[in-house]
Amino acid sequence: MNPYDFVRIIWSKPGPRRPGPTHERFQGLSGRLEATITALTPIFLPDHKQGDPQQFLRSTAGDRPYLIPGSSLKGLFRNLVETVGGGAWWFLEDDHSSKIPAAFRRPSDIDRLDAACRMFGFMGEKGGRDQAPILAGHVNFGDAVCVQAKPHAPFYTVALLGPKSRHSIWYLDANRQYVAGRKFYFHATNAPIKAKAGARKDLSTHIQPLDTGSVFTFQAAFDNVLEEDFNLLLYAMVLEPEMRHKFGYAKPAGLGSVAITLNWIKTVDRLARYRAGGGGITHYAGDALTNFVKGRIASFVDDRSSITLSDLRRIWAWPARHELQYPGEAWFDANPTTPISGTP
Repeated sequence: MNPYDFVRIIWSKPGPRRPGPTHERFQGLSGRLEATITALTPIFLPDHKQGDPQQFLRSTAGDRPYLIPGSSLKGLFRNLVETVGGGAWWFLEDDHSSKIPAAFRRPSDIDRLDAACRMFGFMGEKGGRDQAPILAGHVNFGDAVCVQAKPHAPFYTVALLGPKSRHSIWYLDANRQYVAGRKFYFHATNAPIKAKAGARKDLSTHIQPLDTGSVFTFQAAFDNVLEEDFNLLLYAMVLEPEMRHKFGYAKPAGLGSVAITLNWIKTVDRLARYRAGGGGITHYAGDALTNFVKGRIASFVDDRSSITLSDLRRIWAWPARHELQYPGEAWFDANPTTPISGTP
């Protein structure tokens, strides 16, 4: 089966666009949380300064533990918030930029921001990497530090090539009016998928990932987050019991299946703390945490009509259901009009 598919978007229902909350007023939810990431397949985030094989990224401090940068976690959860919440599309190849409805294009008005921009920050219309944010983020992730490392033997991955969006029958919807959706990778029963003997090494990547069972922990802080945005963030972080996240480098090679579990959430009522001279803190753990999260994500879990959620459940279903393999060049030559659902 092809390693990825597209999560369809309900183009008629963009998520609500509202002004971004400011930082000087106490509103919405504030607090901290902690979570654990457990590798269900080998996982890899490259340290590009290391040689052959490429090594997993490490901290420069102390005993140099393996780590997942907070920016990478932010990217994972922001993409999910944008997908599930009907958010804006920020990064799209030029040949498909016209295939996005106007309501889903990059916002240019700070008073009309989607949930992802309201929570993670708004860089303006151009959104350049060096551009100062117009609205600073209200959700910030710390690095996930490895607390239990299980190294995997080095290997060469299958070829990891860039998107082939010129094969438009895959990347556009049936009417070729809009893009097909957002790309997500299946979990693989045959992970990791290694290069075959005699494969071209220049198309493969020589890596040494961490193995199944490696564990990371991280914390995140949130302030002045709207109630409905916080619910969406929680869903993006915990998903549903029969789903798991896919994350990191070499996803087409079957890597990056992880379980993310919340350890605790601490909410802070800042007005109550000022008025009462302290207090206003609620700590959720154990059953209290389970019930707190369950109530907040129920609207997503119970929604069986959304094609977006239906596709996400199918692609990220766990345990893995598919043996993954890219179709060969000969298949593409012989099937130029076959949709992605028709791949062998």
